[in-house]
Amino acid sequence: VFTPEFTIKTINMEPNTTFDFTISAAGNYTIDWGDGIIENIAKDTVEYETISHTYTDGGVYTIRMAGDATDYDAYSAAIQFRDNEYIAELGDSLGAIFGGPARMYMFQDTFSNCKNLTTIPATLFDGVVGMASQLFKYTFNNCVNLKEIPDGLFDGVSGGADEMFAGTFNNCASLTEIPDKLFEKIDTASYAMFYSTFSGCENLTKIPSDLFRNVTGSAQHLYNQTFSGCTSLTSIPENLFAGVSGSADYMFGGTFRGCKSLTSIPENLF
Repeated sequence: VFTPEFTIKTINMEPNTTFDFTISAAGNYTIDWGDGIIENIAKDTVEYETISHTYTDGGVYTIRMAGDATDYDAYSAAIQFRDNEYIAELGDSLGAIFGGPARMYMFQDTFSNCKNLTTIPATLFDGVVGMASQLFKYTFNNCVNLKEIPDGLFDGVSGGADEMFAGTFNNCASLTEIPDKLFEKIDTASYAMFYSTFSGCENLTKIPSDLFRNVTGSAQHLYNQTFSGCTSLTSIPENLFAGVSGSADYMFGGTFRGCKSLTSIPENLF
C-alpha cells in the first residue's frame, strides 16, 4: 500500500488496450495501474524509458503514481504522456514526484495531443518552483477537449525565462476563458515567453485585463502569435500590455492574427 501523489483517470478502454508514457528522470517510482497490478520502478539513469501496461479487461481505470525523482536529463521532459488518447482526467500533483527547482524542458509536451483530456487540477505542478527555459512549452498543446484552466496552476513559478509558456495551451479549442491571475508571478519579459500560448483557442471569448500585468520590459517574439486563431475573441483589454516598454523584433508578430470576431482595438493598447 502506498500514498498516491498523482492520479490519472482513463476513458473507457477496450480489452487489451496498452497504456504507455515515458520517464527521463532517475528515481524510484510506484505505479498502481488500477487493475490489481502494482509496479515498482527503480530507475538509476536519466535515459528515456517507456513505461507501459496492458489491460486485459476493458473499462475505466484510475492510475495512481508516487515516487521521487532524483536526477533529470538536461534536454528532455521529466515525464511525457504525449499522444496518449486514453487520459480523461488528472488529479493531485505531478510536481510532488517531479518537483524542486524548475528545469529546462521539465514539462515540455508532457500532455501534448492528449485529445480526450478534459480536467486538470490546480495542484498539478505544486512543488515546482522558480523559472526555466521551455518549462511549460507545449505542455497541453492540442488538448482539444480541455475545458478549463484552474486558478493557481502556475503559482509556484516566478520570474521569466525563454519560451517558458510557448504553446502551452496551443489549439485547446474547448477553452472559453483564462484565469485572471494565471501568470501573477511572471514579471520579466523573455524571448518568446508567450509565443502561441493560446493560439487556436477558437472558443476563447475574453482575455482578463490583468493577465500580463506584472510582465515588464521587452523581448523578441514575446507575444508573437499569442492569441492567433482565437476566432471567437470579441475584445482586447486596454491595459493588457501595460507593463511592456521599449521594443524588440517581432514582439507583437501576429499576436491577434485571424481573430475575426474582434471589432475594435483599444486606443492605448501599445
